Amino acid sequence: MRRGARCDNSRMGFMVEHNGKTLGPYSRDEVPRRVAAGDIALTDLACDQHAGHWMPLSELLLADPVEPLTIPNTIANKRSSLSAIGWGGILGIAYFFYRIARLMHACARVHPLQ
Repeated sequence: MRRGARCDNSRMGFMVEHNGKTLGPYSRDEVPRRVAAGDIALTDLACDQHAGHWMPLSELLLADPVEPLTIPNTIANKRSSLSAIGWGGILGIAYFFYRIARLMHACARVHPLQ
């Protein structure tokens, strides 16, 4: 991998490029043990799920760990139909029926029922 290339790492932890092989994922706690054992080096390129691109492992370890963003679960919250479509939706529906009524009125004037 080249430095700065995008990393597709959807799993937790670090992926490390060592001697042409992609290793991992390793947890943040496991990486120093692997370096001490000689399995990986601080000069190897690595990628974590938050950085999103490959950089030297030493730089990646210096960065503060970032907590993943969580999206609140709003599906379970009950909402009224008004809040689901909002005022814009209600006004749009009202305008639609207004235009249909105007069109029907114009057609009735052009082609009256006998």
